[in-house]
Amino acid sequence: MLDYLPQGKEVVQLSEKAFKKMKSLRILIIKTGSFYGVPKHLPNSLRVLEWRGFHLRCLPPDFLPENLSILHLPSSCLLNLDNFKNMECLTRMDFTDCKVLSEVPDVSGVPNLKTLHLDNCMNLIKIHDSVGSLGNLEELNAAGCTNLESIPFAFKLASLRFLSFSECSKLVRFPEILCKTENLRHVNLWQTAIEELPFSIRNLVGLESLTLMDCTRLLKLPNSIFTLPRLQEIEADSCRGFSFPKKCEIHGQLQLTVSSNKIHLYLSSCNLTDEHLVICLTGFANVVHLDLSYNNFIVLPECIEECIHLKTLLLIGCKQLQDILLIPPKLDDIDASNCTSLTSKSASVLLSQAFHDAGDKILMLPGSTIPQWFDRCIQEKRSITFWGREQFPKICVCAAFGVSENLPHHFRVRLGILINGERKILSKCYSWSIVTDHGNIYEA
Repeated sequence: MLDYLPQGKEVVQLSEKAFKKMKSLRILIIKTGSFYGVPKHLPNSLRVLEWRGFHLRCLPPDFLPENLSILHLPSSCLLNLDNFKNMECLTRMDFTDCKVLSEVPDVSGVPNLKTLHLDNCMNLIKIHDSVGSLGNLEELNAAGCTNLESIPFAFKLASLRFLSFSECSKLVRFPEILCKTENLRHVNLWQTAIEELPFSIRNLVGLESLTLMDCTRLLKLPNSIFTLPRLQEIEADSCRGFSFPKKCEIHGQLQLTVSSNKIHLYLSSCNLTDEHLVICLTGFANVVHLDLSYNNFIVLPECIEECIHLKTLLLIGCKQLQDILLIPPKLDDIDASNCTSLTSKSASVLLSQAFHDAGDKILMLPGSTIPQWFDRCIQEKRSITFWGREQFPKICVCAAFGVSENLPHHFRVRLGILINGERKILSKCYSWSIVTDHGNIYEA
């Protein structure tokens, strides 16, 4: 074993014959340092090769280590990888931050590979199709490969646990999924140029979270998205051309598949229309958290009443939203701040239905008038006194915020009370940025 850590700014000279006589060396670890010189040999006896900043353009041509299990060469100067034949023992490869690496070649000679890290290989253009057939692969990380254009046409990766192509801004296609994949929990496609997801994504049966934020070229999700049995979260903020699948033909009839999952949906700034919203709320009727902020729909459809598990509804900055006719019975948190077109009738619906049932609830909406059903109202900084018996009564508090100019005003609000001189905090701290007068109502 050779574990070498140069001191300070030491520059190490390597001769052509360096390592040539180390025929029994099994572990070579070099964590940092500066080197010059070109060693023409590496021991074929190696089982572990970890060399951060490996300064050669390629591995020595006679380096064919049949027992190598770990190959970590992060931040190296590798230009190409050609030595992957008959390496059945190799299970881990790490080429993170290899700035000049342009292609991952045929790795069919590495059938037992479990991890492949390529993150921040900024000149990587192609990942060979053979990577998609590595049945033992558990981790594939190509995040930050900003020039990556070509990946395997299909994945047959039954063991996959982690997959990220985030910030691969030139990647336009997601692979077909050819086998059931039960262990993959999260797929991260943030800031890619992917235009569509394949219907075969239904084979990701273990998927719990799908990140699609800033996928500005993504047009719609496949109908099969509703069939994923464990899906709990879709983050699709700022997918500006985004839409949900319409009804598909099943046995001669148009039907929309409905997901049974309790799910969190983050869909702000997606240019969602009224039609898109109806499909979304129908297909994901068991949604728990729904962020529709900064969208273009005019009416919150009545079918939202069927979303009986919905707890949080965010409508921030939906400036075209006018009508809210119904809301679900268990809704606790409604933020309609800066919904400047909201009718007074819709505000009344929110007020009456939101506080129909007892429990911790919070509501933020435009307007400067405190509802008449509040029996105590003050306009100055002073306390309100009331008597209670052994158990503290349920209370509802409304605070109105006024703005003097048409500029964003920032507020931080937290409800607190004094009981016999002892301070009690009844709510967490909320923060808002508003452009018009608003009212904040809290019930505890």
